[in-house]
Amino acid sequence: MSADTNEIVTNGTLQAVKFINTMPAPETGGISVEKKLSGAYTEADQNRDYEFMITAYKEATGDTSTDPDNNTGTDTDTDSGTEAAGRAATEVDTSINGKWDATLEVDGKTSTVSIEFNNGVATVKLHAGQRLTINNIPTGTQMKVSETPIADFTTTNKVDTGDIIAGTDTDLMTIGNTTTRQVLFTNNRAAEPETASLSLTKNVLGEGADTEMAFDFTIQLTDNATGLPVTGPVGYFKKDAWGAHPVDTLNFDSSGMATVSLSHGQTINLNVPNGTHYQISEADYSADGYVTTTTIGGAAETDGPDAVGIAQTDQPNAAVVMYYNRLDTVTDEEDYPSMSDDEEIPALPAAPTDDSDGTSSGSYPAMSSGSGTSGGSGTSGVLPKTGEFIANNWATMLGLLLGVLLAAAAIKKTRKHD
Repeated sequence: MSADTNEIVTNGTLQAVKFINTMPAPETGGISVEKKLSGAYTEADQNRDYEFMITAYKEATGDTSTDPDNNTGTDTDTDSGTEAAGRAATEVDTSINGKWDATLEVDGKTSTVSIEFNNGVATVKLHAGQRLTINNIPTGTQMKVSETPIADFTTTNKVDTGDIIAGTDTDLMTIGNTTTRQVLFTNNRAAEPETASLSLTKNVLGEGADTEMAFDFTIQLTDNATGLPVTGPVGYFKKDAWGAHPVDTLNFDSSGMATVSLSHGQTINLNVPNGTHYQISEADYSADGYVTTTTIGGAAETDGPDAVGIAQTDQPNAAVVMYYNRLDTVTDEEDYPSMSDDEEIPALPAAPTDDSDGTSSGSYPAMSSGSGTSGGSGTSGVLPKTGEFIANNWATMLGLLLGVLLAAAAIKKTRKHD
């Protein structure tokens, strides 16, 4: 084979030569952004828009230091994306512009959409459960995704299989060839803890009891599941004869203890975590003459200043506690007139007796005489006493009665014969 600058000849035959320049396919990758919700979210939360900003970065080419004398010459910390000497490791890649193909996945179904970058920044909106994948991003491009914060949600993010990071901004990530970076944002709203009611009522009874007096109570709360004290502020409201007072908080110390004071007819209702074990103790008022009893849920009263139970939503009566303080004013002995030891009991008057001469002896007053004057000599008067007459003439009276009955029977018999 021979050749010159203009032709190639093989065995005297001119050969055709073709030159092909092949442009290698650009190396590209993608980035996927997915949105999820957790906790106490609502249907409205599921249907609202969540806004994200996707920003492309490149290695910085200029000095971004605001201090022109800052020339320490320190190398860039490429891992953290910052430079101590004032030179930024990265800057927004404003060459990323135009529309980019993307895939939107909703409920397992996909559709093709376009995402537009303006000076390296694209803004997209997703609903909960949706995933957006942007394709054909040049390999080596560094990207960052940020979510617009939403009140009452706590946001975390996770890149690929990395750790879950708190916050609305991802770290910088580099797009690899033929790979897609997976970014997951989760918004969590903490569920309101389930609460139960603990009710404490004070009753003061007894004649002379002080219904205005304040009685002190110590309340100790413990998580029945963990055994740990319930600490911090606990919401409550107080009721009395005037109605309900504004809602307030009662602070429980590191031991789960707090104190309250109640007078007659007052009730305090505390909103405690469901399943809270409570122990209530009243101060000792026995020196003031009060006897203390308690009842829980309308059960029989028990003696003593302590009440123990568990406040739970499915058994509300188990945390309805009533305290009774009774002022005991009754003594074991009735009050009788006192007598001295040497004082004699007065003697009763003697019973009267009848003498044979018709006069009465004894200290009873004499009967009146028929003339209407009272005699002090003790004579019985002209008319006999009824008791004396019957006693002296009972036989005669009985005979008369029998005679009358016999006469009546004879007359009745005679009439029948006629």
